[in-house]
This record gives sequence, C-alpha cells and structure tokens, in this order.
Amino acid sequence: GAALARMEVSSFFTELLPRLKSIEMSGDPQLVATTFVGGLKHLPVRYSLR
Repeated sequence: GAALARMEVSSFFTELLPRLKSIEMSGDPQLVATTFVGGLKHLPVRYSLR
C-alpha cells in the first residue's frame, strides 16, 4: 500500500515537473486540524505549462 503510493507520487512528479513553466502558491494553505499528525487540507497553486 504505502510503498506503491510513494512510487505513484514519485512517478507523477517525475512526469509533471519537466512540463511546467512555472508554479506558485495562489492562496493560503489550509492545515488539517488534528493533534496526532500535521498536514495540508488545501494548497492552492497556479501553474503554467511549457
């Protein structure tokens, strides 16, 4: 499960990043409200392709 998910995310970014001209945040991130683990609920971004 977790190993496959890491491999999928790695493959996704390996293919995506060379196709991007630019990427930037377009708003404030929203954090997950929890006492056990931290993380992002939303991370708005703006991008343009090459």
